[in-house]
Amino acid sequence: DIPVITEPVVFGRKRRIKERKKKEAEEAYERLYGVDRKTARVIIECARKEYNHYEGMRYPAGDIQLASQYWIKSKYKNDWFTINPITKKVQFFLIFFFFSFSTIFLLVKFFPKPLPCLLPRERLTDNPFGERNNENSS
Repeated sequence: DIPVITEPVVFGRKRRIKERKKKEAEEAYERLYGVDRKTARVIIECARKEYNHYEGMRYPAGDIQLASQYWIKSKYKNDWFTINPITKKVQFFLIFFFFSFSTIFLLVKFFPKPLPCLLPRERLTDNPFGERNNENSS
């Protein structure tokens, strides 16, 4: 039998070198920040993956780079970041809290008059606490 070469040896060697460098970089990242990016939950997710923050992540001493560091430059015009919740909210507790009679009575007891910012008839340009803007009265 004559062995069949499916891909050139150079391409296979370059791929192995690239994978080895990637593995070494991941191990260095894990040693420095103490987190495995493949298994850890993402808390702050950014358009540029090097700014992601993972659960249990620690930072070395020195300056911490932020996702918004270069937003002034036009190259980073469409950058974004998302903050994911760490814990899930218990919906039943929220419904019970906001719709229980004891909560309504407490609100009435501590706020006998309606709060001025809760009145829907106020114009948005007016200050909800009764003070008017004096921009036009000069």
